[in-house]
Formats: sequence, C-alpha cells, structure tokens
Amino acid sequence: MVKLLQVKVQQDKKIRKHPLGATIGFTFIILSYALILNLFTRPNSIWDDVGFYPVMLVTIALIVFGTVMVINFTLPMVLDLQIKHKNLLYRKINNVVLPRMIHQVRQRGKLLTTISLLIAATILVLGITIMTLSYPFEATKRIVPSSVETVITKKNVLNKKQVDNIKSRYHAQVTHSIVLREKIGKPLQVDAKRSFNYIDIISSSNYNRILKEQNRPLLKKVQKDKAVMVNYYTKSGEEKEKTTIELSNLHQKLMINQTTNNNPFAFVNSVTTVVVSDEYFSQIVDVSRNKYSVYSINSKKLRNNKSLVSYIDNLHVDMISSYKKNQEITHANSPTFLMITLIAILLFISVTTVLYFTSRIEQLKVAAEYKTAHSIGYSLDQILMVMKKEIGILFFPPLLIGFLDGVIGIIGFRYIIADAKSSNNWIMLGKPLLLVTVIFIPIYVLVYYYSYRGTFNELHKKIVQ
Repeated sequence: MVKLLQVKVQQDKKIRKHPLGATIGFTFIILSYALILNLFTRPNSIWDDVGFYPVMLVTIALIVFGTVMVINFTLPMVLDLQIKHKNLLYRKINNVVLPRMIHQVRQRGKLLTTISLLIAATILVLGITIMTLSYPFEATKRIVPSSVETVITKKNVLNKKQVDNIKSRYHAQVTHSIVLREKIGKPLQVDAKRSFNYIDIISSSNYNRILKEQNRPLLKKVQKDKAVMVNYYTKSGEEKEKTTIELSNLHQKLMINQTTNNNPFAFVNSVTTVVVSDEYFSQIVDVSRNKYSVYSINSKKLRNNKSLVSYIDNLHVDMISSYKKNQEITHANSPTFLMITLIAILLFISVTTVLYFTSRIEQLKVAAEYKTAHSIGYSLDQILMVMKKEIGILFFPPLLIGFLDGVIGIIGFRYIIADAKSSNNWIMLGKPLLLVTVIFIPIYVLVYYYSYRGTFNELHKKIVQ
C-alpha cells in the first residue's frame, strides 16, 4: 500500500500545474461553440458580416487548440481538485486510481488529444453521411414542390379524361393554375449571374390551394394594391420588403411589400413568381397578353410514386416530378455517400483500435502492482473496479470532448447548407444527431467493456498466483 501511495509523491514532483492554460483551453472551446451556434442567426450572423472562410478558420483553430489545452491542462486540474478532497481520495479504490490518473493523462496527453479530435471527426463525418442522405430529399421539396407538375401547351396537353383518371386512380389532388407572365421595366436580379425581365403572376387563392395540397404554410390575405414575391434563395421567414415593379404591357405599377420562401411551382417552370390578390388578378387576367397554365398534382403518397410518373410518361406529356428528381439526386450522390461512409468507418476503427490496444498494454505493464494490491487485501472485484476506472480515463474524457466537438460541428454544417431555413429541423438535424448517438455510443462503450474485461481475464491468473 505504501508503495502504491508513494506513486503520487513521485508524480507530483514531475507535474506542474497550468491554471492559466486550463482556463484558456476551456475558454477557446466555449468561444468556438458560440461561433458555430451563431449560425442560427443567419443571414445576420458574424459569418455573413465578416466572411464565411475567415470565421471558419478561426473556429477550427479554436476547437483544435482548445481541445489540446483542455486535455493537457484542464483535465489534470479537475483530477487534482478531486485529489485535494480527502473524502474522495481516501477510499479503497480512489487512493489507488486518482494518484495515477493525473500522471496517466499527462503521459498520454498527445494520444488523448488525437483520440478526441479523431472522435470529433468521426462524429462529424457520420453526421454528414446521414445528412447527405436526408438533405437532397429535403431540397427537392423546394426544387419540385408538387409530386408532378406539367406546363400546358398546344403540344403538351392533359385532357379532362386523363386528369379525372389520375384523380381517381391515384387519389390525387390536381390543381389547374393560370399564370400571367408579364414583362417588367427593370430586370429582376435573382442572383449574381441571373436576372429576368418578367414576373409570373398568380392569384392568392390559387397559390394557397396549391400550398394546402403540398401541406405547406398558407399565405395570409394579400391586399388589393400589394403583392408578395416568392424568394429564389431562402431568407429568414416572411420578410417585409418594399419594391415597386413596373408592368410594361399593362402600364401599371405593382408594389411588392412582402416575400415568402414557399414557391408554388418548380423553379424550372417559374423563378420570379409573384402572388397578388384575387381582385387584382381578375382585373388583369383578361387583358394580359402572355399567359400559361400549369397542372399541379399532389398527394402525401405520390412524391416517390413511380407508377404515376410512368402513367404520365406513357401519355407523352412533358413534366417534372419529385420522383425523377429524387432518383437523379440519389444516383448522383451515391459515390459521395459511399466515400463518406467509408471514411467514417475507417476513422471509427482507428479510434477504437488504438484505445483497445493502448489500454491493454498500459494495464499489462502494471500487473505486478495489481498482484501487490491483491496480496494486501484488495478483492478481485475491487481490482476490476480499479482497472475499469483507469481504462475509463483513456476512453471517456476523449469521448466527452470529441462528441461535443462533433455534435457542434454537425449543427454548424446543417446551418451552412443552402436552403437550410426552409428545411425540416427534425430531418436535417434531429434525425442525424439521434442516429449518430445511437450508432456511435453503444459500439464505443462495447469496445470499452471488452477492453477492461479482456484485460482483467488475461491478468486474473497472474494476480491470484
């Protein structure tokens, strides 16, 4: 027992405390998390004000250096505070474990730091993998909001019999929309490269009917002399935005006083959609020179319905469908998904393999000390408890720090993705976080179990001899 307790005295002479480093490391971690969580406020975040890449580099640097300092300085300080509490130290298990833990953390500081960062990378890559599967389908809901959409022309017609057949056969809601394409005086800039010299006008009742069938939020009543512009790029909710548009052919001016992210039509058919009141629409529909019709086909079970798409294809009607778009995205992303999945698996294998063999080697080196402890009265169950705690210091501090880093990284990645504000938070964030936790934590804990159980079984005979 004296020999075991003298380890603490020998180690205290070698170990210097760094309270400043411990505080700085903890502060760096908190600052990095705060920067990532600041993405919640986009487009008014510091990332948008200062610039995405500079803030990203600063955030990564804070996470890396913060993790290094927390492992090397903050964690030993926490253990040292536990040792100073006599009630904690002078227990049969702790008086063996705690003195060696600080020395073990310091000796293995580089390893623990590397493991923490590898766990963070594994969690992040695994989360991105799951998000890669979810995001394209979420994005499709905005790119192609209806299950099937077709623009009616002389060469591209769905007759009444065919429409009635679709309604009855697939239990679908089919909405016929009249859209007025009006030239405007000043081109409308939708992004840095594209501008349009026209807008597509739709009535508010028609707009709300389509959105109801798409199971999306409806628009409040539109004033007679006002209009609502559909955003091409999503913004934070429905914003008040006053813009006057001159309708060249109608010799009228239209006041845009609001925007919305909920587009009724696929962007391939309409980019510059404007919603006006029913009263105003009825005044201009007869005098408008350029108009076209759109059929929007919707149902909860039709977004990935191959049968409906095949039926319309056989009618030789040009259309855009969510099913086809999802298939295109899935095939296009398959190599990327497989590559990211492989990286996540390799990272996880690397982490668990290093921890498993390092813990076994560390424990086998002190087999003689376990034998001494057994000879002075420690039971095998108590020795197993000592072993669990000593191996646990290799497994769980890196898990806590790395897991938090990875989860915060997933949250940040979700808010970096385009159109994040119009997507479902559960699908884009809740589901990946839940699956990452369910997949990673049980397997990691299982590796920890086999590490201490396997090591104990191997040392058992040496201890009792």
